[in-house]
Parts: sequence; structure tokens; C-alpha cells
Amino acid sequence: MLPLATRLAVSLLLLAPGSGALAAMPTGHLLVTVELAGQARNDFPNGVEWAGLMADRSMSLDLKLSMPQETTTPGLELGGITPENAALPAGIATIASAMEACGENDACRMKAMMSIGKQLQADPDALGAMEGDKTRYETWTADRTGVCASGNISVADAGDGMAIAPPDPARSYHFERTGGIELSAGTQDPDYVEALCTAVLAVDKKLGLASLRLPAGGIAVPVRLTGQAFTNEKRVEFLEGTQRIEIIDQPIAADAQTWSGEAALMRIGSVSHNSGQVVVPVDARITWKFVRD
Repeated sequence: MLPLATRLAVSLLLLAPGSGALAAMPTGHLLVTVELAGQARNDFPNGVEWAGLMADRSMSLDLKLSMPQETTTPGLELGGITPENAALPAGIATIASAMEACGENDACRMKAMMSIGKQLQADPDALGAMEGDKTRYETWTADRTGVCASGNISVADAGDGMAIAPPDPARSYHFERTGGIELSAGTQDPDYVEALCTAVLAVDKKLGLASLRLPAGGIAVPVRLTGQAFTNEKRVEFLEGTQRIEIIDQPIAADAQTWSGEAALMRIGSVSHNSGQVVVPVDARITWKFVRD
């Protein structure tokens, strides 16, 4: 990524921005299902007691997305290209090189800017292309002008173990932790909006690739405990240890109106019980489909 001072200098010299607002903002819907599964057991030092947990969770969402502006760089990593390392158009690269050659010398930067400005006034094409290809990349983000997320989230965890409560002998126990939430189009809790309305879909139409950033952390799900759980929690995090799930380089047909894909991700986060007494690494199976309106 270019240093801040260089980016500011380049911005001052450009007569046309590298991205622009679209006259009619395209919208669409990203339909996503995330299934989490995993199990773990923690054996205590005394060789008798142990605690185990099996996690089974799912999230099915309809996320409203929009593409507010054209862009010349990818919104997420695509084909090894990131927003930070995307190649600059020839003209901008020339300006950036001139700025960086000055280092922290402000007088040098000013002199270089004036020289480049004169060149561009005399011939706007003197340095080469000043804009990148606006037809290659698309970046779709959560549309908060209306309801940006609807769907449902469910939790179906089960725990087992062996516990000693003196003076009683060791006893086995079992519990279930289940619950869920329905996110209807008419009711949107601000906490859920902040957690869920963070999705990003980035597309490289030249390479035929799509990358996604999906919500994962900060999603609290109401639950009910049955059996002997030794705890009384009313809500649990859908996924711990991860704020976002990213899927990189999903193949798509660039010209299609609908894109879809699936991915299996190993150990993307965890689920726990009893303040971390047992922590379960979870795998995810994700299916997605994007439909333009």
C-alpha cells in the first residue's frame, strides 16, 4: 500500500477519481448457509472426571447487498491480488514513484507535484493511464438502506461428562443446550444488524472468481439448558474466536446473473462451555448463492 502522504499527493493531482458512484445503484441478495460442527473432550488431572461437548449449529441468511460505486481494485483478495497490492495505472504509478523518491522532503514533494501538474495541464495523457479498468472488479457490500439481513440461526449442543461432588461418588451427567432466533424482515435488533450486516462479495470478472467475507462473531443466540449443565447461560456466541469468515477464489461464470459456490473450512473458530472448561474447535460447511435484483 502507498504511504499516506503519497496517496494524498496523488489524489490532489488527479482530475478524475479511480472509482465513481453509479447512477442507479445495483442491488442483489446473498443467500448463505453456514453449518458448524465439532466435538471435544477434556480429561481432568484426577483421571476420573472429564467434560465433553458436541457442537451442532447453523445459520441461514438472506443478506441484501448493493454496489454503490465502480472500482478499479478488488474489495477482497482475488487471484492473489489484494486491495493493498493491486497494480496502479501507469500514470498513477509514475506520480507515486516521483513522490516516493522525495522521501519525507516536503519541498521536493511540492516541486515534483508542480512539475507533474504542468505536464498534465499541457497533455492529460503525458504520464499514461490515470484510471484503472472499471469493468473488471465488482464489490458488493451490505445494504443498510432497508432490512439488510433476515433468516434464522440455531444452536443444538450436547454435553456429557463425569463429575465428583463430595461426599458422593463420581457420577456421569448429560445436558443439552439448544435455541435459536428468527430474523424476520419486520424486526431488526440493532445488535444483530451490527453483527450481520458486514458481508462483502468481491468479484473479478476477468478471472471469473468471487471472494466472500461473511459475518461470524458477535452473534448472540438465546438458548435453553436441560439436564445437568453446571451453568445457567441464557445466550451463547454463534462462533467464538473469529469475527469474520472469508472464502477466497470461488469460481464463477462472470456474465451470469446468479453466482453460487460452496466451501469446507477446517477449524475456523470454536465453541465452549462452562467458562472454557471444554473448548471445541469447529469446522464449517458453507453454501452461498448471489442473485442480482
